[in-house]
Amino acid sequence: MSISIIDIEIDGVHIFKDEKFYINFRNESRVFEEEKENHVVSKLMGNNYRNNVVALAGINASGKTSSLYLINFIMMVFIMGEGLNFDKRIAALLNKEVTIKAHFISKKKIYYLKASITKEATVSGQVLNFKEEEVYSKVVNSQVTNKMFLDHSDFSEELVRSELLSSKSGAFLKEEDSVLPSFAQVDGLDVPRNYVLDTFSSTDMNFIYAFSKYDASIIQYLDDSIEHLEIEFNIEEKQAYFSLKFYNSEPIRGTLLNLRDYLSSGTIKGLSIFSYIKAILKNGGYLLVDELEIHFNKTIVENILSFFQSKANKNGATLVFSTHYSELLDKIERKETVKILRKKERKIQIDNLAELSEAEKKNRTDVKNSDLILSGIFGTAPSYEKYWKVYKNLLELTEGDSSEK
Repeated sequence: MSISIIDIEIDGVHIFKDEKFYINFRNESRVFEEEKENHVVSKLMGNNYRNNVVALAGINASGKTSSLYLINFIMMVFIMGEGLNFDKRIAALLNKEVTIKAHFISKKKIYYLKASITKEATVSGQVLNFKEEEVYSKVVNSQVTNKMFLDHSDFSEELVRSELLSSKSGAFLKEEDSVLPSFAQVDGLDVPRNYVLDTFSSTDMNFIYAFSKYDASIIQYLDDSIEHLEIEFNIEEKQAYFSLKFYNSEPIRGTLLNLRDYLSSGTIKGLSIFSYIKAILKNGGYLLVDELEIHFNKTIVENILSFFQSKANKNGATLVFSTHYSELLDKIERKETVKILRKKERKIQIDNLAELSEAEKKNRTDVKNSDLILSGIFGTAPSYEKYWKVYKNLLELTEGDSSEK
């Protein structure tokens, strides 16, 4: 029995509006039978569902990557049991005092976490530590209403970090480790090892992560000229090798780094991400991808989305991704799952597309998500004024070159 995240709130993120980051994975509007049947959503309890695809959309430097880092941070610390300092990029986003609030659910039990974190400068850099943590819970059934689902009036206190530290049980608790993963384990929750995966390290550079034989169906889908591909790791040499064979060609063997000489960037990324997708669909976990469309053609990206919005996703896996490709958003079933990121007065603001569309009286099925984004009415198109300044600058440079000749 694993755990799902309902929402995340981080107070003390200086790059966001009001220094607060918030994202909700739960449905905010009615869920239709077709969406349930096609696994566009996963049932939490009652009429409460979790959206299986969440997209972060916006222009360059609008905060999409930072948002993904923050989501991953919460999942890795409070679900997977990593320490607060496992990702050094996080400290740079946070103030000296931070408050985290998040809701999780496992079967019929909802957990409410409230944590206080401090940041201090050390000789080795910025370090995060827990100041306090409180864990509350309540049991819900199929009769629970949307309004009462997260109502705090009937939550019961389960654990307080400061009290635990004063007991023998807290003797080995590190300052950067959360109490929630251990508590959840005692409470009967079993989180798979690869429950939360991300592809951040391959956003700009492609790597193949798994040392294994790849499914023939995946290889054929990405490149039908490949007959066989296998990755092996030599423990003695501490080196990874590939064995590759194209149809009607001699086998090729070499170090993993040289595989890029034989396969396209799209194939290399595809082998990695499809391996991740396979694992996540199996265990019902989370896959976070920054700039999903990089190195892929449109069809492959659309197919990836379809895996998480179809019967292939019967275990309720979640894909969270960022994109610059507005047309890709037309393949997302529910507008509320498209999170629009914009900068106003140099602070990042997050809104869902359904709410923005409603305000403009454009929340209709006949209006494409991409048309809304590209129209610029939400500040999601590059500034024409800024473009014109760049254009004039380039024009002056070229005219200068002409006069010198």
